[in-house]
Amino acid sequence: MELDAAILGSKVIQLGFAGLSIILLSIIVWLIKRLLDVLDKNTCAFCANTEAINNNTKMITEQKEISIEMKDLLLSKPCISERR
Repeated sequence: MELDAAILGSKVIQLGFAGLSIILLSIIVWLIKRLLDVLDKNTCAFCANTEAINNNTKMITEQKEISIEMKDLLLSKPCISERR
């Protein structure tokens, strides 16, 4: 039993665990930084898509207004197939 306690209490093993935990912690920090970069790029993509959708909405509204004007213009003209 004393041998197990001596092995687990060894400075080499303690330093090994400390080194491993520092390495794992640095990997976690690196992954979080990468995740934040991806989220930032994703936010930029969402902004660009929102702007494109707003532009399409504006163009569709303009086309709708033009279609209504064209319909009114066509309805104001006499029909060429009617007999006079």
